[in-house]
Amino acid sequence: MKKAKAKSEVEITTEIENTETSEAAENTDTVEVSEETENTETVENTVEEKSEQPKELYPELEGEAKVAKLKETADKIQERGYYRDMTAQELQELKDKHTKVAIELYDLEREKKSYNDTINAEIKPVKERYDELTRELKYQRKYTSGVCYEFINREECKVYIRSEDGILREVRNPDDKEMEQISLKFIEDSEAADADSSNENEVETDTSNENEIETEEVENGNDTDE
Repeated sequence: MKKAKAKSEVEITTEIENTETSEAAENTDTVEVSEETENTETVENTVEEKSEQPKELYPELEGEAKVAKLKETADKIQERGYYRDMTAQELQELKDKHTKVAIELYDLEREKKSYNDTINAEIKPVKERYDELTRELKYQRKYTSGVCYEFINREECKVYIRSEDGILREVRNPDDKEMEQISLKFIEDSEAADADSSNENEVETDTSNENEIETEEVENGNDTDE
């Protein structure tokens, strides 16, 4: 009865090995760690599917007796990796290592950020200079500075900027202070225009009155002669 059971286990082991061999042939470029994980998952899935198989073989045997029995009944013996449950001590040691690595990673990320900030600060002026040179090369115009003269066109409500050679360099909209000046100037011009118009009307009225007086004097003189 035990022999039949062992034969069934050999068949299952053979199926697993065939499956692993097939997967290895299809994925020749896969990393060994990845292959080992896939193979382990395959074994675990097979054990779950074959639920009639016991988790442990020969639980009644211990030590060298169990090893001898396994050698006797196994179809193949090989050195390979596999997963096992951790002991409480191993689990605690793993947690300690994980914490240590987490702290190390945190420190490295902070150093990286500080390094990036330093490098970015050094890159910024170089990039600004690069952009300036690229712009000058593209438009074939060089940015410079010098004395400029601003002319406010109140009719167009624009400010024209000219360099010392009189060439127009820029046109912009007036700022708030300039807009205030334009408004005051407009009011002054309007008042002056109204005053001139009023003076012209007064002059015309005086001239008209003088003409009327002269006409009356002429008419009175004519009557006297008669």
